[in-house]
Parts: sequence; C-alpha cells; structure tokens
Amino acid sequence: MTEAITTVHPRRHFLRLMTTAATAAIAPVSLSAQQRDTAAQPALPATPADISTFEEVWRTVRDRFYDPHFNGLDWSAVRDRYMPDAARATSEEMLARIINDMLSELR
Repeated sequence: MTEAITTVHPRRHFLRLMTTAATAAIAPVSLSAQQRDTAAQPALPATPADISTFEEVWRTVRDRFYDPHFNGLDWSAVRDRYMPDAARATSEEMLARIINDMLSELR
C-alpha cells in the first residue's frame, strides 16, 4: 500500500497564512442594516488601529518570511510604497485589498 504524501510549497503556505491573518485581523464585525448606515457617515481616513494592522502584517513578513531576501524584493521599499495607500484607506475592505496587494509582491 502506498501513501500519498502531500506537501505544501512553503511560500504558498506562508502567503495563504498571511492573507488569512490579515483578513482576520481587519474583518469587520457583521452589523445589522439598522446599525450600519454608511450613507449617513462620510468616508474617514484610516485610523491608527488600521495603520497598526498594516504595520503588523509587514513586520510579520519581515520577521518570518521563508526567504531572507524576500524573493529579491526590497521589503522596506514595498512598505514605503503601500503605506500612503493604507493611510488613505477609507474602509477595512480597502485596507485588506492594499495589504493583499502588498503581500502579492512576494510571488
């Protein structure tokens, strides 16, 4: 009897894990339609907590990514490029998209 051994490519596993962690960290709590009236509220820039989430994801990759050379990327430059967009994010969904775009550069 032969056993099938499945291995997950470390990079894909790490990226999947980071995307899941980033999404979970900023996933909004589901609110009922009565509680959530976004039409009455103007779009606000990112809060310090949002920026903190961005920074935490960036630091986690810096400290734990399997390739110390980040696949040839200047990881600090990637942070500098995406930070202004993260600071201007007006929703958690927009921030999640920016973080995922940043993580996708590691491919």
